[in-house]
This record gives sequence, structure tokens and C-alpha cells, in this order.
Amino acid sequence: MNIVKYEVFDMVASTLNFSKASMSLNMSQSAVSKSIKSLEEEYGLPLFNREKYGVSLTRFGQSLWPEIKAILNQERRLNRLVNAHKNILKGKLVIGSFSSASAKILPDLIHAYSQSYPDIQVEVKEGHYDEIKRWLEEGTIDVALLIEEFIDDYERKYIFSDKIKLLAPKGFNIGKRASISIIEEYPFIVTEYYPNPYLTNLIKKYRVNPNTKYVVKTNTTVFAFVEKGLGVTLLPESSILKSDFNIDMIDLEEDIIRNIYMATKEKNLKIPSVKALWTLKK
Repeated sequence: MNIVKYEVFDMVASTLNFSKASMSLNMSQSAVSKSIKSLEEEYGLPLFNREKYGVSLTRFGQSLWPEIKAILNQERRLNRLVNAHKNILKGKLVIGSFSSASAKILPDLIHAYSQSYPDIQVEVKEGHYDEIKRWLEEGTIDVALLIEEFIDDYERKYIFSDKIKLLAPKGFNIGKRASISIIEEYPFIVTEYYPNPYLTNLIKKYRVNPNTKYVVKTNTTVFAFVEKGLGVTLLPESSILKSDFNIDMIDLEEDIIRNIYMATKEKNLKIPSVKALWTLKK
């Protein structure tokens, strides 16, 4: 079985760009193209539509992708099992994380891990909470950084806590502290992943009814909307520490905390690379 061809297909399917795929795989673009062509010749059907501004999966490619991902995940599990029996701390550790955790928590964590286990390659897959939870369930990642509302019955280890802040335009002159109920008085701005269990529980707990008017894709767009005076939002402090936008960051009177945990399946703790991260002392 030629796993490399499957890895190349998976990366091209993920990026829909031969150039980006080649950089991620540390291969030449011609080698990536040759690998895809070889796979297409092997199956006798095209996997990608070559278009002027990029590529897209054919219907056959779309149906094939989940099967190839399953093969790659099985190969990873097999290698981890072999390493576990040999007790070798080599190979690859895949961590699923969301953007603010990646920026605030992972640099120090991975630095300490790499200092102790330099032969383990670390890959970080970023997504929203639901994606990360699905990756962990599917076996695409070994360990997840998640807020507690998404962990369910996984093994968990507390990592970090940060406060929820109210972000408002300078012109609103709200002051240094405000109640969460203030989100009923102004247009509320959220990302496309709203509603999620965390915000839903928050709104239910404090019995507020936000005037949700704008739904955007990223926190950067949220900051820009707030700066322009379009409304207010709630964000964890770790998401806004490096914001250069001219906005007010206001403490909530309710002192709301978001707890972040490392989570994994119980069986994953038998894998040496996962166990090493789980028991790491920084």
C-alpha cells in the first residue's frame, strides 16, 4: 500500500491547491502533481477538476476522500500501537485546538514538550469546537484543547482559565464595568459558530436575550465591526490580548470564566507520545 499517495491526495483535497499542498508536505509541486496523476491512472478516473483558479474534487474524488482518510487514520493507529509496544517516543502527535488556545496556550506547552521529546513531530489542526470534537472521535487527532462544554465523557486535564470580556466601540462610553445584560441594549456581533453550547448556556444562565444582528466568520472581523460602531460582543480575554483595534474592553460584573481542558480518549493515554504530553510538567 502506497501511503504517500494517500497523504498527498488528502493534503490536496484539504487545501484545494497544489502549491500549498507541496509546501505542507515538503515536496516539490511537480512531485505532488505526479503523485495525483499516478493515483488517477491507477483508479482510471479523475480525482480533481483542474480549473483556472485552482482545483476542486470530482464526484469520484469526494466519495473517495473519506475512505482515504480512514486508511490514513488506521495507519497512524497501527504505527502508534507498534511504538507503544516498543515504548519508543517517536512518531507524530496531532493536537486539535481553537485559535485563541493555539496562540495563548500551545506555544509554551509544545516548547516544553519538544524540549523533552525532540523526536516526536507535533502537528496542530485548528478548527471550531464541534470540528475538534469530531476529529477526536474519528481519530484524526490524538489530543484536543476544548472548553468543558464540549468534552462530555473524554479524559480531561485542566489547562487554563480566562475571563469573558465585553467589547464595545469607544463612542458607546459604557465605562470600565458592565452587566452582561447590556448586550440586550445594543446590536450583538457573533461569529458563524454561534450559537454553541457555551454561549447558549451563558445566555440561559444569566437570562439575557441578545439582539444578535451580525454574524461574521472570524474574531478579526468582529473587532473591525465593533471598532466601526456596529455593536458589541462577548469574547474570552485570551482572544483579544493582541488586538490592535481601538475598542473598549470592559470587565463584566458577573465575573464569567471560561475553563479550557486537554481532552483525549482513555485508550489514547496508552500511547507513549500522548501519555508524555498528558504527564508533562512545565
